[in-house]
Amino acid sequence: MVEVGYKNKVSGRNLVNGKIPAWIYNINDLSKVGKDNIAIIGKIGRKNKIEIAKKAVEKNIEILNLNAKKFLKKIEKEGAKK
Repeated sequence: MVEVGYKNKVSGRNLVNGKIPAWIYNINDLSKVGKDNIAIIGKIGRKNKIEIAKKAVEKNIEILNLNAKKFLKKIEKEGAKK
């Protein structure tokens, strides 16, 4: 049964790891991310994801649903095989 008292504080709602989430669909959206934001990559193609990951590593932007360094290493290995 639902009871009173199990709700989060107003100041802590809609936060991810204590930061405000920002949806990223292209490189222009990445420029809007600040220190108090955490990036979440939306449904995008591989080519855009590679560009966004490179910019995020340069600017030290944290991406919630992608480990940018690991992703870029994987892409480099696949490119070397071809």
